[in-house]
Amino acid sequence: MLRMLVFVISLTIGNGAVFAQADGDWQACNDGRNPVAAIAACTRLIDAGILGDLSLATALYNRGVHFANVAEIDRAIADESRAIQIEPLHPRAYNARGNAYYKKGDVEHAIQDYDAQIKITPRHEDAYNGRGRAYAAMGELDRAIEDYDQQIEIDPRHAHAYNNRGRAYALRGELDRAIEDYDQQIEIDAQHPDAYNNRGNAYLGKGDPDRAIKDYDAVIAMNSRHAHAFSNRGRAYLAKGLFDRAIQDFDAQLEIDPRNANAYIGRALVYMTLRYPSRALVDAERALELQPKEPFLLQMRGNILMALGRREEALTDLREVLKGRGP
Repeated sequence: MLRMLVFVISLTIGNGAVFAQADGDWQACNDGRNPVAAIAACTRLIDAGILGDLSLATALYNRGVHFANVAEIDRAIADESRAIQIEPLHPRAYNARGNAYYKKGDVEHAIQDYDAQIKITPRHEDAYNGRGRAYAAMGELDRAIEDYDQQIEIDPRHAHAYNNRGRAYALRGELDRAIEDYDQQIEIDAQHPDAYNNRGNAYLGKGDPDRAIKDYDAVIAMNSRHAHAFSNRGRAYLAKGLFDRAIQDFDAQLEIDPRNANAYIGRALVYMTLRYPSRALVDAERALELQPKEPFLLQMRGNILMALGRREEALTDLREVLKGRGP
């Protein structure tokens, strides 16, 4: 309310037409449903020079969030930094900048911003969840779970914290606890595709491909271009020996994302099972182009080359795998 009041007062010096345009832009700037339109509205307000400091900081914060939503990460960071410079105790800008750093893969700077936001707002609606994701990305799963616990204590119906905690439990190999969290996230939001996808992965990890497939089916019904669901369902079909359906799913995932290494890996495994090593080699080499430092892929290619009778090439790959494992 204070921010809106400051904004309105700052506009009273202008004429009615300016006020009407600025008022419409303010509403659009705060509305994230159309980020491109919101960015344009925020920009008009920022460039007009009619905002007081608090309103300017808010407009910059909003535009930064919208930039992040359209993958303009560096511009998002720049806007949140300007908002923080204007208002060092901003109630949301550190969290938003932390989210942008996280998307950029800079988890150390992300954690610094989440720390700052939590210091300013100890019961922030999302900063613990964000910091938990960053800790999980660093492999610090215990700290990640502690942060998700804290976020859930603040908001027992948080939009993502149960799903994220479930992923951390899954990475620790605690699949039953992971499934409990995915169940809880789905109870909160029955249209949460990632919770279904992750629960499917947990069921598949427990050796239950049928339940996994049901969850992947649910994901695909919600989002037919999901980043992982077809590939994951393909793995489940592979586990059931339904090779044609597995290949169809891996093909579908690659149509969505031609750089999905897991889909190439899965399809290569099917081809090897069906004794089509030449086809398997093409997919294994494509996966290696995408993940050149993955020892499993070198081992896979070595095994495929051996099946093709290319023994010396196979041994080169397999020696490289053993070298990486050390003495």
